[in-house]
Amino acid sequence: MNFEQDGFGLGQEFEGIRCLSNAEVAVILETTKKAAEQKDKSVSEVFEDTLAYAKRFSGYTDVVNDSGAVQSLKLELQNKEFEQINEETGELEKVELSDFELVSLLNLAPFDYDEAIELIPSLQNRFSKDDIDAILTIIHNATGRTKHV
Repeated sequence: MNFEQDGFGLGQEFEGIRCLSNAEVAVILETTKKAAEQKDKSVSEVFEDTLAYAKRFSGYTDVVNDSGAVQSLKLELQNKEFEQINEETGELEKVELSDFELVSLLNLAPFDYDEAIELIPSLQNRFSKDDIDAILTIIHNATGRTKHV
């Protein structure tokens, strides 16, 4: 993915970098903390603060015990394909969420279409309203969040 071309403005240093959701970071940090504790070592206060933040904003009540669900949700969204008509060629083409869009959706947890396109503008150019609503429904169902009415 070319972050500059796709309008993310992150620069070339992010080419080929895998994005992680807050939930994935929480699982990694918790695993690292447990490994340190088993070796009778402690982690820094900054580490603890980062872990607390990642857990709090993961979208899960118990992200460590739900780590399978975290991975399942991400895989489901990574494999979800949508069809859009290419405006230049008029042909139907398959569109997928970029890694950055996917993780942004998981971390920012927009409640509806309007909030999603406001927070992640690239979605509006690549997906229909129905597609975005379907994506949000998958996220809300998996995390137990409810939409604003």
